[in-house]
Amino acid sequence: MRSSKKSVSLFNTVLSVMHIPGALYHSKYRPLMSERLPALEKQSIMSSLAAALVFLLSVSEVISQCPPSSGIYLMHDGTCCTNGSYFYDADITGASNGIMCVLPDTALNGGEWVTSSGSSVNCSTDPLRCDEVSSPNANISLYIDGGISSSDDGWYKCCLPTNCSDPNTNIIFANIFRWVQIETITVDLPSDITLLPQTYTLHAIKIGHDDHSSFLHAVKWYYESGSSSTQLCTGSRASYSCTFMYGNGMSVDYGNGRWDYTLTVTWFGENVTSGVLSQSNNNGDHVFRFHLDFGHINHSPVKRNRYIFVTAPVTAPSSLTEVNKTATTITVNWTALDSSDADGYVVNVTSDTDTVQTVQVEGSSNNTITLNGLTKETNYSITIRAYQQLLGPASDTISLQTLQVEIDSASSIMGTTWSVILWSVPSYIPSDYPIITYEIGYHILEYGTCSMVDDDDIDIQMLQFINSTNGNTSINITGLNDSTCYIFGIRAYTDNGYSEWRFIANETLSEPPSPTSPTNTTATTTSPTSTSRSSIGAVIGATFSILLLVVAGIVFGVVVFIRFKRLKYARSKKQESGNNEIELLSANKKDSSVYSAVHNEDMIPPVYEPTYTDIDTLKVSPPTVYNTPKFDPKIPLTLPVSVDELGAHVATCHSNGFDEQYENLSNAHSKRCTIGHRDENSRFNRFKNITVYDDNRIILTPNPNLDMCEREYINASFINGYSSSNKFIASQ
Repeated sequence: MRSSKKSVSLFNTVLSVMHIPGALYHSKYRPLMSERLPALEKQSIMSSLAAALVFLLSVSEVISQCPPSSGIYLMHDGTCCTNGSYFYDADITGASNGIMCVLPDTALNGGEWVTSSGSSVNCSTDPLRCDEVSSPNANISLYIDGGISSSDDGWYKCCLPTNCSDPNTNIIFANIFRWVQIETITVDLPSDITLLPQTYTLHAIKIGHDDHSSFLHAVKWYYESGSSSTQLCTGSRASYSCTFMYGNGMSVDYGNGRWDYTLTVTWFGENVTSGVLSQSNNNGDHVFRFHLDFGHINHSPVKRNRYIFVTAPVTAPSSLTEVNKTATTITVNWTALDSSDADGYVVNVTSDTDTVQTVQVEGSSNNTITLNGLTKETNYSITIRAYQQLLGPASDTISLQTLQVEIDSASSIMGTTWSVILWSVPSYIPSDYPIITYEIGYHILEYGTCSMVDDDDIDIQMLQFINSTNGNTSINITGLNDSTCYIFGIRAYTDNGYSEWRFIANETLSEPPSPTSPTNTTATTTSPTSTSRSSIGAVIGATFSILLLVVAGIVFGVVVFIRFKRLKYARSKKQESGNNEIELLSANKKDSSVYSAVHNEDMIPPVYEPTYTDIDTLKVSPPTVYNTPKFDPKIPLTLPVSVDELGAHVATCHSNGFDEQYENLSNAHSKRCTIGHRDENSRFNRFKNITVYDDNRIILTPNPNLDMCEREYINASFINGYSSSNKFIASQ
């Protein structure tokens, strides 16, 4: 089991204050201390650790804030310094350059400075001296009188207002060093944890003496793995370079002895088991050591080492499994890692070789995710990695396909010129994309027979489309050809697009053969199956042509008859037209078979109210509304006349009915139409010579606030209906 990452962080925080490389005291890094550090340096580190433990036992409150915030703080050269600040011995030499330790609004009551060994600083002896101020603010200034030795190099703590043995005292830390010190060692992590490769940069900040040409003996970066230590960067005096297959580095002089030595590393997210960046002995992490060797060879030069580790999961998540999927989503889960091995996960989704989604899941215990916005019926590959500061190795890949809204089955019922298509509701319909409509397309099979239709015979470009809505799963298609193979396609439509087509093929029934003429006794009878489509079409065409000619002849005869009657009426109103009546009645009787044939073709007759079935009744008791001296109507004028009763209607109106009606019609030339020809209105007439009558035109209500609505003129007129006035509108 890996130790808690928070525990490691606590060690680093405390030991960074003590300038002790925290990684050395984590159980997994003990070989680093025991196997590679010189004996003298080991002893120094162990002593520092012991002092740190004493410090920790005595700490009650550590304040790192500066005025105006309340609490203990450090001040040097008028600048507020944070808890754990570093002080070069040359900078605090002399009473005027001391480190002020201050606790506002408190009287001094035994406060003190204590060395890393736990002993109180004797403020009256060299090399460290103190100046104390009792009130109004407890203040003890620590400075150097002369020079310090290597034993005086290290961490100090200030306790106010009482001494450090008081559990209620306030404590703050400061580091006093000779020659040089590694002030901080930090890492700039990748800006996007989800992307590979990842690049991060290490920074080691050197402070102190600025004469590198004389006293800088070595500056180096190492990668640590188990018992091996690999040098990545090296420098001395003014030089610095890195020979590193995964990165490079540089040095930056900030002035006054402050330098930044960097190391940039590229990480590909793989589990490296040997060589540089090997994780085998680091529990997955990357461990680096920065080393400084600085000082006059005859005056106790210092060797400084600080460690930093960049965390990465040692193992990949396991048991990546599909939980659910729809047309546009896939839900997966996996076995969660312990919180010490993962801060979260990154899920990568690809289709073919293209990355479709990369999703970050925060928290080591969150091991389920729904991937949205996918495409229906598409293959996806999914992998997952855990992450801490870096990405860990990838899990096994799983391949999944999103679902498809698909019509499972379809069938047809065929007639001669129609077909009823039926289909099933898709077994899968996404809740967020319900079916809006079904689309039906069909076309004639150009070659072959229905029994041998395959995908090559289906031409989507030829489909004639019909929509079926409101949840219907059937539709009646009319106007088809008889004895013809049709291909029908059905697909559902949602907000997310169309489903795939479901195709079926079937053939319409054959029309029955034409009846054989009774007089043609020698004609050879053929079976319906041998009648060609072209013969049936010719017979049907000829039949309809004859019917149209007969109807046209009747209409023409009626018109000629009316014209003839008008001429005779003008010569003599008393002349009888019995012969014409007999001829017309005879003509109607003669052509009655034509109308019968039309009705036998199942044509829908127009509806008439009332239907004239008893002409004699109307003769005896005509409606009073038309019973006037000038006209002898036998049938109401405003009612339509059926074709079957046309002859009777003509016969009953022979005396003066037609002529009277014609004479009573309005004369178009007697009506005014001046308004439409006005200049401001004529441009609204589509045809300049056709306008409206003044007395029945439609007058608009002007609206000056709307464009094109300021006028009251429009080329439109009312037309009366049978039962009410202004029933219709005629417009240009």
